[in-house]
Amino acid sequence: QAAILSVKIKYISDWNKKRRNAAALYDQKLKNIAEIKSPHVLPNVEPVYHLYVIQAESRDKLREHLGENGIASGIHYPIGMPYLKAYESFGHTQTDFPVTHHMQNSILSLPIFPEISAEQIDYIIDKIKEFYH
Repeated sequence: QAAILSVKIKYISDWNKKRRNAAALYDQKLKNIAEIKSPHVLPNVEPVYHLYVIQAESRDKLREHLGENGIASGIHYPIGMPYLKAYESFGHTQTDFPVTHHMQNSILSLPIFPEISAEQIDYIIDKIKEFYH
């Protein structure tokens, strides 16, 4: 693994730049879709966008629609920390952590990788718009 990563490290800055460009395109194209909330980036922070995670109304149905149209998406954190088995003994309810509960049911990772094209992002956006409208 070290040998492979020592070769890949040469490209990481370029890959991160390409991911940021893809994220900026997503941000621009998603901003007028009321049912979607794009990632919030703090000032003076330069994310690398290992994932591009949105919050989506009717997330599961949107995910199904995307899949039916050949678009892979992911739910990388399906269970909020307070609701994990390790914390079961605390007996937390949805009202104890309402933001966490909302997030675990609305977050969806859209495709992002250094080689994603503007055309691919346009297709994804078109399918999201198609779903909500």
